[in-house]
Amino acid sequence: VASPNLTGGQPSYMGGAIRSTQAAAAAAAAAASAHGEAGVEQQRLLLVQAYFGQALAGQAVNVAQQDLDGYEHHLSDARKLEQQGVISHLRTMEMTVARDAAARQLLRAQGELKTSRDVLAVLLHQPGAVQLRTALFVNRLGPGSTQSFLDATEQGQPRLQEADAGVDLARQGIRMARAAFLPKLYAFGSYNLNRDHALPTQPDWVVGLGLHYTLNSPVDRRASLSAAHAREGQAEARRDQLRQDLRTSVLRAYDMLDTARLEYLSLSSSQAAADENLRVHAVAFREGEDTAAELIEARNRRSQVQLQRAAAAYQYDLTLAGLLLASGQGEHFDDYLRRADRENVQ
Repeated sequence: VASPNLTGGQPSYMGGAIRSTQAAAAAAAAAASAHGEAGVEQQRLLLVQAYFGQALAGQAVNVAQQDLDGYEHHLSDARKLEQQGVISHLRTMEMTVARDAAARQLLRAQGELKTSRDVLAVLLHQPGAVQLRTALFVNRLGPGSTQSFLDATEQGQPRLQEADAGVDLARQGIRMARAAFLPKLYAFGSYNLNRDHALPTQPDWVVGLGLHYTLNSPVDRRASLSAAHAREGQAEARRDQLRQDLRTSVLRAYDMLDTARLEYLSLSSSQAAADENLRVHAVAFREGEDTAAELIEARNRRSQVQLQRAAAAYQYDLTLAGLLLASGQGEHFDDYLRRADRENVQ
């Protein structure tokens, strides 16, 4: 006798496990999305580091080339002065040594520039060198209040959002562990597909409600609940530590950014003084009133100020990217490029 039946069931109450499973899936999706955004933010920082690293290397090449050109000119003056008997051959040799040192410095700077170009090309998946359109820059005014960056960290930092999602996921685990203690209610229905072979006592169809409760579970439900609470505590501790670390990073980056900005502004005035000092010594050397050592010192001082100024601008740009990364505002880096108080390093 064949008696096929079509039976279906629908859970009505699972002790909260259904909603907890759905909420856990949403928390996992939110954590994955935040993790991806954090990766994007980190890539932005690496791009800024590589991009402006190439710009800094280009500035070093420019300074080294200026030095070499300047020493070539000074050496020509020294030879003329030696022929006229104004200076000794020793002074000409001093200038020759300085010129050769400048040539070697230019070679080193060009090698570093090539390396920085290769790094940026690999990062951007480009077959050749990338031509820069944005120079090293500094905003003459401050970036805003410290509190604004701390507030932005709380609201939109991807790593903190990922940690929040982790806490939510752990809490859903507690709800699911608690559901194991509660009864399960479900609706069911069955229909006999071959009534001709059915016994007289068998119904053609039936619907009803079922209640299921596990008296002796093979799994230690209390231990599972205790473990779920422990996972929640760990997730909260990680989130709190991350929040503290991010706030510390924001404050540190903000102070470093302001220091780099003030250093750059200070070096801007020093640059003008170093330029004028070099000009005076160059004129005095051509007139035979200055020694080669004094002229070399003046040029080295000018080059040092130029490199320090470019390094301060690079530190500003890199620290700005780090501050925006820590506060979850990496996409706003271009806003600082468009500000009216932006000053490029020439």
